[in-house]
Amino acid sequence: MSFLTHGRVSVPVRTELFTPSAARLLGQPVAVVDPRTLLHLYGTVGVARRKDAPRIAALTEGLASGTLASRFTDQDCQPLESFMLARTRRHPLFFAAKRGWVALTDALPPGLSRALTHHVQRRANDAFRMLNRRQARRTGAVVPEAPVRLTGGQVQERGGQAGPESPRRNGPARRSPGRGHDEHACRRPPDAGPELEP
Repeated sequence: MSFLTHGRVSVPVRTELFTPSAARLLGQPVAVVDPRTLLHLYGTVGVARRKDAPRIAALTEGLASGTLASRFTDQDCQPLESFMLARTRRHPLFFAAKRGWVALTDALPPGLSRALTHHVQRRANDAFRMLNRRQARRTGAVVPEAPVRLTGGQVQERGGQAGPESPRRNGPARRSPGRGHDEHACRRPPDAGPELEP
């Protein structure tokens, strides 16, 4: 069993929904999430971006026509919908801000939208994280700190042990010729603050 969480909202969900299966793309093996799970995951985001609309339509059409095969039913994915409803009720300010942000970035030219997202959204994420922590202090809830990235493919949770590196949150790592990850690309300055979510 896994859990979908947002602040104090926590909804249990079957781990199998997120277990990838093998597929082939352009002759190469790839791991893919079940298409019905993916469709319902778009719903959990709460606000559809302009570029998401054709993807959601293609998934819906593929599942309805049988072109895309799923191991699950809509009933299996019901916890994802319950999670979205619980998030909306618990965090109305968050979703009002998110809807406004998506409407703004969708209306701008792509280059300007990307620049704005890069420079502003990180600070907005930081502000919401601070608000969540203040609320947690008032209610006694525990809000974990964001991980701090270390060199050598390790991630150190604040106050915890280093573990295997998770996928990068802010794009691919820079690489040096003939080497793996550039050590300086993964090292965060001591005054950088918490790593922000996309």
